[in-house]
Amino acid sequence: MEEILSVLKPITQAVQLLQARKSMADVRSTVEMCVDLSAMQVCKILNMYTPSEDYEVKVTKEFIHEIQKLMQERDGPDANKKPHNLLMDTKMIYAVHFDFCPSPIRLEDIEVPEVLELEGFLTKI
Repeated sequence: MEEILSVLKPITQAVQLLQARKSMADVRSTVEMCVDLSAMQVCKILNMYTPSEDYEVKVTKEFIHEIQKLMQERDGPDANKKPHNLLMDTKMIYAVHFDFCPSPIRLEDIEVPEVLELEGFLTKI
């Protein structure tokens, strides 16, 4: 379960980034919120973000540069040497186990009420 949740964390943080306030006063909290995203991913999201005309202002270049600077400080000098991916691995597969609990109700004993008008859809065998 932890493995699946760890893959979903970057998606959750990207959604939170899109919903967060994007003023210069919020730079530090934005960086702290995006711990599982790289500086390149955050900057790409912010550059591509188109705010709603009625409710939000456009993300400023200064805000993006400040985010990038703080994230690079946070990640350290070795962050530029790591391979960066903008997208997630879409070929990742997880085994999911669903427990089967057989029902004591016998389906052939169920009477479908005529009020539902399902005669054309269901055939009793």
